[in-house]
Amino acid sequence: MFERIFVTTDGSDLGNAALPYAANLARHYAAPLTLAYVAPDPYSHLAVLGPYTASYALEHERGLQEGQQILNRSVLLFGEQEVRPLLLDGQAQDVADCLMQSATSEGAKLIVMSSHGYGGLVQVLLGSVAARVLHQATIPVMIVRPQKIEPLPLRPSIEQRGAHGRSVVVGG
Repeated sequence: MFERIFVTTDGSDLGNAALPYAANLARHYAAPLTLAYVAPDPYSHLAVLGPYTASYALEHERGLQEGQQILNRSVLLFGEQEVRPLLLDGQAQDVADCLMQSATSEGAKLIVMSSHGYGGLVQVLLGSVAARVLHQATIPVMIVRPQKIEPLPLRPSIEQRGAHGRSVVVGG
């Protein structure tokens, strides 16, 4: 069914949440597994970090080196299972576009990735690589959400009695 599985990581604990799922699917289907990391374009974060970059070339090289380290650490999580690490250069392109192009060129039949679980305003401002991949994909995409999402309290919760004596949490 899935002759080749393409899994992504950003190196974070949440980014690695999809790895065990991809590993199990690859074992079950005896499918080759490709683990991809996109080293983002140093200028892609300008809107968030501001216009200062000491040296584009230096930052770009640093991003590629960091990406290789992330892949090396992530490959260890697969133990004895064979996995092909793939460092992608996201220079001058969107991370989701880079992932989709690579999954296609790898001949992937399934993309497995995690989502940080952002929603609302955070997703609008920062976007979601997982959402963009899901909308662009022409092959199945498995999105792994974090096991436990702790919402940030905007104000203290107040327990009140609602209709019919049911407990209602307001403001949490």
